[in-house]
Amino acid sequence: MKKFGKTGARRLSFTAAAALVFLLLFSRTFYRLAKNVWQYYRARAELSEEMKRNAGLKRELELYKKDYFMEYSARTELGLKKEGEIEYRFNPPREKK
Repeated sequence: MKKFGKTGARRLSFTAAAALVFLLLFSRTFYRLAKNVWQYYRARAELSEEMKRNAGLKRELELYKKDYFMEYSARTELGLKKEGEIEYRFNPPREKK
């Protein structure tokens, strides 16, 4: 029986490590695992963005619930006015040529 010297043991460990790396890189299971990990982190990032968006929408909803905001929106966007109120309209100044 042949005993391994230091160089033979190193060659064997290097060969085993290279074989393990080769199996991991070209294995379907490893590929699926890497793909699932990538999807997990991407989903977490999307969740974080959606949570920020949700918080902004909640703040906006609270603003819409305020009476003064509703009145301001009705006046500016719809051109409504209160009963008995006089509306003044001014033409913009003409540009001099």
